[in-house]
Amino acid sequence: SDEVGCTCGERAALLHPGLYEDGYPDCRDGSDESNTCPDGFFRCSWSNTCIPMANRCDTKSNCRYGEDEDDCTVLVESNYVPATSSGEISKNNSGFLVLQTNGDWTPVCVQSISDELSESVCRYMGFDGLEAVTMVDLSNASNLANKVPVNSDCQLVKLQCKDIRCGSRNQFMDRGLEEYKLRDMGLQPWSVALFADGQYRCSGTLIHGSFLITTYQCAFVDLDAENSEIYLTALAGQSRPVRVGINPNGQVRRVVQFKDIPGVDLAVGYVDAPFKMTNFVGKLCLPSGIWVPQGVHCLITGSSENELVISVNKTVSGICNFKNKQDYDFCTCDDPDIAAESYCQVTSKVEHGKKMNWTGSLACPDKEGNFYALGLYYLHDSATSPTHYPTLISDAIKSGLPGLLRSTLADRPVADEDTCPFRCPIGNCVNEEQICNGRCDCQGCADEDDCRVAELTMCEDSPNQDGTCICPQGYGKCHNNYCIASERFCDGYNDCGDSTDEFYGCQSCGSKLRFMNSTALCDGVPDCLDGSDEAPGFCGCPVDTFKCNLISGDPNDRRVVRKRNSKREVSDTAVEFLITPDEGDERILDYSNECIPKRKLCDGEIDCYSGYDERVDMCVTIGSHRKVEENEVMRPIVNRNGYIKFRLRGQWYTYCYTGWNEIMSQSLCQGLGFPGQELTMEHTPVRYEDLGMMGTGEESYGAKDCKLIYVVCQSP
Repeated sequence: SDEVGCTCGERAALLHPGLYEDGYPDCRDGSDESNTCPDGFFRCSWSNTCIPMANRCDTKSNCRYGEDEDDCTVLVESNYVPATSSGEISKNNSGFLVLQTNGDWTPVCVQSISDELSESVCRYMGFDGLEAVTMVDLSNASNLANKVPVNSDCQLVKLQCKDIRCGSRNQFMDRGLEEYKLRDMGLQPWSVALFADGQYRCSGTLIHGSFLITTYQCAFVDLDAENSEIYLTALAGQSRPVRVGINPNGQVRRVVQFKDIPGVDLAVGYVDAPFKMTNFVGKLCLPSGIWVPQGVHCLITGSSENELVISVNKTVSGICNFKNKQDYDFCTCDDPDIAAESYCQVTSKVEHGKKMNWTGSLACPDKEGNFYALGLYYLHDSATSPTHYPTLISDAIKSGLPGLLRSTLADRPVADEDTCPFRCPIGNCVNEEQICNGRCDCQGCADEDDCRVAELTMCEDSPNQDGTCICPQGYGKCHNNYCIASERFCDGYNDCGDSTDEFYGCQSCGSKLRFMNSTALCDGVPDCLDGSDEAPGFCGCPVDTFKCNLISGDPNDRRVVRKRNSKREVSDTAVEFLITPDEGDERILDYSNECIPKRKLCDGEIDCYSGYDERVDMCVTIGSHRKVEENEVMRPIVNRNGYIKFRLRGQWYTYCYTGWNEIMSQSLCQGLGFPGQELTMEHTPVRYEDLGMMGTGEESYGAKDCKLIYVVCQSP
């Protein structure tokens, strides 16, 4: 209870005194830095001084580092200015043009504005240029018209700017700010720290508001991205470790999925909501052509126990380890194997004095100073920074990456349902006993915010006089016979008092249905989209078993006992494993509702009367080459893009085949419910041990000529 009512700043002063009053806000609310300005004054954030608000945006730099002349124009859709929780202006690329004047925002109202001036305004705000400009009558913008003097003969300016400029570092970089402050305020705003269940694992690079890239090792080994039980998050805009919470400029997003580009050491992450582009969070450019930055001073990042983002300068010497035009490295001047060039002043590896983790993108500037991602690197627990960077300029990436981004944006995948009772902002899970217990278990004490005492109602005797106790409509009954409203079930608070409403897995639809309407469980009719109300665990079947009526959704479906089991013939041609099983010459002797072992799925024998256990969409899908996601009743979750997978005797395998073509992909996509195929790629397996049973049906290393097939189907 000694934590109740404490501010983040008070906790920082006690537990992390080095962070308190150090000139850099670590707390979300800035309470660890006490210097504020009186009303009518503007605080110069980096020089810690106050100036009259009238001097804000007066075209003169009154703050030491010119902070008072930044973000003086912004685009808005209504009568408020978009900003992050820290007050940092969000860079929207469309809306009405407004100006900061004497501490207030005023819409620009003029007779006309030229395209050239509009272009300059867009570029001043950090965008790539102008798309369109429109003049709007005051009568059509009533929410802003009250900011314009009465009887004004003018029109509002509405701009549509191009996308936010990529590869731009923080605008304070060239203003003489001390190096330690530059490090804290986003020397590389495209760098993101990646966490698994709240623990830092590795780093990545923002290339789009919704996408980040990193190495395969980081995504699928360090983060174990295909383990659906692990909660992944990305933190941008913060260079220090999360000790007292997310700082005012930090942004956290949940990573919904990672996808790899076939045949390339590259993983692409998609987040649940786009990052807002600010001075502290930005994106790195992607090159569109061949570029060898000889003698160019580039940037990489490392991380240590005390810093999430440590920026290091590297001079690129050119290409090394050349194998072909698609497979080579960029090397830096501190590589001892590289002969000294005129622009290389250092020819030995640089020791940084402490072991660090190095993960991210080699960022190199063009002639205009915009930074581009040219290579990737991964080197952990090393005092020496990397000197070799596998290229990001290859046909495989240039052809595969844009299609992957487009298809993901079209599909907009959603994250798996979170089963944690309370999720801290950075991603670690807090159980129900730790919520509102007077102790901070989350960074920033989020688990002790908004605590409340539930008001409970007792259940009442049923009018049927059957001895049961029922709750009102819209309420569920706790084990202690108290009733709580449906919206309070599994909301992170122990409203029942006996944890009936809060338990591991309570967020599934089946769990809520059991609490609110138990008669709907296991009735053979799926009420939940994921089928969890008909899952074996709810319906009396052991793990790795199924019932026919549960997987088919037909209450009358049963297991059949046959005189001769039906067989399906699987030929050599890849598409023919999509055939519907042939019942053949047989006679049904009996029916059964018993639980069937999972190994009977897709074994070539029809066990369900409906034939659902051998259907195409139960036995073939598109997914990651390492794992196939299934719902509660063992139906594969079909992705629009991924590797071809097939199930044999209950087990999923990656399909490997020689001679695949687009006609086969067309049949596959249509068989899975899509209009057709959009893109087909194939490549030789990188690790044969990942394949297990290959498409040839041979469990051996002999099928080395086969190819993995990566398919993108058309949107429905």
